[in-house]
Amino acid sequence: MKIQSIFSRLFLYFLIFTVILISILWIVQNRYLPQYYQQEKVKILAGYGQEIEENIGNRALDQTSLNIVQNILKSMNGRIAIFDRNGRMLHQEGMRGQLRGTRIPPEQLQNVLEGNTVSYHVLGTRGNLEFLIVVVPGENYIYLMQTHFQSIEQAISITRGFYLYLFIVGFVTALLLAVLFSKKIINPLVKLNNIAKEMTKLNFQVAWEDQRSDEIGQLGQSLNFLTDQLKKTIGELGKELQKEKSLVKMRKEFVSRVSHELQTPIAIIRGYLEALEDEIPPDEKEREEHFRIIEAEIYKMSNLIKEMLDLGQLESGIFKVNKKPFNYNQLMEKIFIKFEQMKNEKHITFDIKENLTDPWVMGDEYRIEQVFTNLLQNAVNHTQNNGSIKITVNDKDSDIWTEIYNEGEKILEKDLPYIWESFYKGESKKTGTGLGLAIVKNVLELHHSRYGIENMDKGVCFYFAIQKHKN
Repeated sequence: MKIQSIFSRLFLYFLIFTVILISILWIVQNRYLPQYYQQEKVKILAGYGQEIEENIGNRALDQTSLNIVQNILKSMNGRIAIFDRNGRMLHQEGMRGQLRGTRIPPEQLQNVLEGNTVSYHVLGTRGNLEFLIVVVPGENYIYLMQTHFQSIEQAISITRGFYLYLFIVGFVTALLLAVLFSKKIINPLVKLNNIAKEMTKLNFQVAWEDQRSDEIGQLGQSLNFLTDQLKKTIGELGKELQKEKSLVKMRKEFVSRVSHELQTPIAIIRGYLEALEDEIPPDEKEREEHFRIIEAEIYKMSNLIKEMLDLGQLESGIFKVNKKPFNYNQLMEKIFIKFEQMKNEKHITFDIKENLTDPWVMGDEYRIEQVFTNLLQNAVNHTQNNGSIKITVNDKDSDIWTEIYNEGEKILEKDLPYIWESFYKGESKKTGTGLGLAIVKNVLELHHSRYGIENMDKGVCFYFAIQKHKN
């Protein structure tokens, strides 16, 4: 059965850790502690022997030397015996009644004479005590250090029973630590899990509110950031979906409009052609008028198809503009000439304000002409008879800015986000197919130019920027 609860896992981990730790301590104590204890005792006694050698050395065993031995003896609580190099005892100090340890076995004496410090155990005369003997060689003397060696085996056997209590303490400690960690770690993780569950339900109102600077706090902040981003992204996706639905609707309407606009001139052309075939027009003048009408309708269809082809090319993603330097003033003069007849028909006034230090710009002249022409055509279409259109051209930093303002109805706020989309015509009964502004948008974006639209007090202003040519 798997342990699902984090609390249960933590408790189990702490308990296992406690058992392993106690087991390691038990093994170390039983296997290595007696050996370590003896090594440390030998080091201490050998150190006392070296200290005596450093203070006596070549000196005779006078009262000063014996005082040094007595002072050291007080620190070690045992017996010190001094031998000559032949193994004869010259002096001894310390505990009485345990003389067995003051005789150096021949094999040990030989080892000492070779310059080695030796250690061994002896039993007391009554057999109930154990002594540790350490023999230290000197230049003229041999020093025997004897002290009680209390075996730690008995102490180890006593502590084995203590491990049961230690295990109980470890068990309780593991439980307390699991509770503590559950409050400090598990509870915040549960909160984070609940937030994540709510996010899967698209509920983005939940948030991490604890003030923590550790990794859990950082995770909470990351979840908050993710929540905000998802909320924002889903909102944008909703808008895009709605926008896409609107575009699908617009495309359907466009097909209907194009069909209608193609059917109408085709029907007109067919009607006039049939009239000409049947020789209905009575005179040459009326026949010429029929031909003029047919030509105008053909021009309409040609212009519609041309716009559709242009837009398809611009939106293909592989089209590149051919940027070259050209004179912006000359381009505007050419465009204004094209609009003379249309301007005169509606009695519209062009108010042109141009303030350029250098009229040369960098761009695709044909496409920029298309932008200017479409925007000016749009302004003319929405300007009433006897109205005015203001064209302002100024230097601004590294660009030349063009503003085309026409008096007339403002664009509805709900239409503004879609005004640059293909096929869009809004709710007003406008002529055309709704392709002109879409072409403007695509051309300017291919030039990496800024553009926009703004409702003014008495009309609408379109604006765009063209990069200056750097000489």
